[in-house]
Amino acid sequence: MRLITEDRSVFMGLTTAENLRLGGQSREACLEVFPELERLLHRRAGLLSGGEQQMLTLARALAAQPTILLADELSLGLAPLICVRLLAALRAAADRGAGVLLVEQRARDALAVADRAYVISNGQVAVSGSASELAGRIEEIESTYLASSELIASP
Repeated sequence: MRLITEDRSVFMGLTTAENLRLGGQSREACLEVFPELERLLHRRAGLLSGGEQQMLTLARALAAQPTILLADELSLGLAPLICVRLLAALRAAADRGAGVLLVEQRARDALAVADRAYVISNGQVAVSGSASELAGRIEEIESTYLASSELIASP
């Protein structure tokens, strides 16, 4: 099992390569997930953008080929293009058999990669169903979500 939080779980004073090594997975396996990191191997993680840091964190987790991955607010504060890239990596992991539980504020993006989704409001499931069904109810989801909740989607 692996856990990805909204906080970038990188060692800021170490290089990207050193961070990958500390993750316990081969560098090649990590770069297979995010080849974009190869040009950043010698850069200190503290100098990476937030999106690059999250790619580094997710690469370490996914290279381990977890059977379960919990991701909380993966896209927090990141550019939309980076979010799409991160969510695509989660979808690929799910397609390879990993169970993925994603807590995500970007409902539209989450629904694009999820199989099922649940909107939690005041501690209760307010809306649930297949991602394709709920994509047609996005206004309801967003109004429920914006009222008080978080979206949990499982790719």
